[in-house]
Parts: sequence; structure tokens; C-alpha cells
Amino acid sequence: MVLKIRCPRCGRLEEYEPSDEDMREAREKGLASISFWHGDHTLIVFFDTSASIRRSVVIKAAGARSGPAPRA
Repeated sequence: MVLKIRCPRCGRLEEYEPSDEDMREAREKGLASISFWHGDHTLIVFFDTSASIRRSVVIKAAGARSGPAPRA
């Protein structure tokens, strides 16, 4: 199961395959989440045990992030 979502702010397409740990979290809590850093904002995606996206949120990023720059 692969999650696919397009960021509503910048249009970037993200794909993510939930791990066993993600699925365990979704079973225990009802939802699991993953975030994608897009430079000036972050896309947070909440999904259930069937890897269905239940909600997404875009938040403004503050400060610098260490590590590689986001891909174009």
C-alpha cells in the first residue's frame, strides 16, 4: 500500500509506503501520521490501517532544517 498525496500549497506529489511500525500505530491509536518538509512549509498526512488518507494539514515551517534540501 502506497500513500499518494499532492501538496495543496506547492503541488509536489509525495508517495510513502507505511512501515509495519506505522501500521501498528494506526491500529493502536486509530491513525498514524507522516510529514514531508517542503522548505517553507510542511505537509502532514494522517492515515488509517488501510492506508487511506483521512486528513492532511499544511503548516508554515520556522527556522532552518539540517540535512539535504528538498528535491525539486
